[in-house]
Amino acid sequence: MPYYEFANPLDDNDRVDVFFHMNDEKRYVVDGVEWRRVYHAPLASIDTKLDPRDKNAFVRRTEKYTKLGEMQDISREMSEKRAAKDGKDPVREKWLDNYEKSRNGKKHFERIPKVVETPHIKIDMSK
Repeated sequence: MPYYEFANPLDDNDRVDVFFHMNDEKRYVVDGVEWRRVYHAPLASIDTKLDPRDKNAFVRRTEKYTKLGEMQDISREMSEKRAAKDGKDPVREKWLDNYEKSRNGKKHFERIPKVVETPHIKIDMSK
């Protein structure tokens, strides 16, 4: 931005915006008093928040990555956000349903119970 904010050292409420070119020295002097330059934090943010339900935003964000692993990491993060918000990830559930339909009802290994218990024996496959 070509405008810079300066504050009067004698009265901090007295502020002024001054136009400078890029190569100009950024000093502002009035009646022999050099005013103090006021610095602000930038308001820019890039890829900080991504709606986990927006497919187009996911495509736009991941097209800049060249590695498949980076894209999969972002996909996993979005899935975790959806699951944290809704209790389960609807996109993942839909994918698992389609998996079972395409394999004539065979369950995905994530949906197979990890603990099998009968009256005589208990098998824990989660370990």
